[in-house]
Amino acid sequence: MGLIGGSCRMNSLLARHTDLETQLNQLNTTKVMYGTIAAQSSQNYADQMAALTLTPDSTGNNAPTTTVNGTTTPVTDSAAVTNQMQVLTAQFNANQSQYGQVNSLLDELTQNISTQHKAVETEMDQVQKIIDKSIERGFKTLG
Repeated sequence: MGLIGGSCRMNSLLARHTDLETQLNQLNTTKVMYGTIAAQSSQNYADQMAALTLTPDSTGNNAPTTTVNGTTTPVTDSAAVTNQMQVLTAQFNANQSQYGQVNSLLDELTQNISTQHKAVETEMDQVQKIIDKSIERGFKTLG
């Protein structure tokens, strides 16, 4: 590969290098987005669980209450509150599992693209050495 061939190959590698960097940036942006969604889900779960609490009533027994917009009202059916807490917990656990799976997939994709990125950088270094040697030979021929 001479100077012209090396230059063409370098341009091709630069395009691939830029494409891989763009893909890495997109994956990182997606990971941040899913992290934000997971954090919001955790906060929603905490808020919903806090709204369903057991507080002592006038007799000292724990009585279920629900809080909406700062107003606490007693709930007459404690089984319903317990059931609601179980449903919220199951939904939260399912969401967290799904976020974990997506995050694992994104990590795997990121690692794959990073490996390709390193390979392209290595090849770019090798092509640059070939171009440098070609230039050096050209000057020796002229000199």
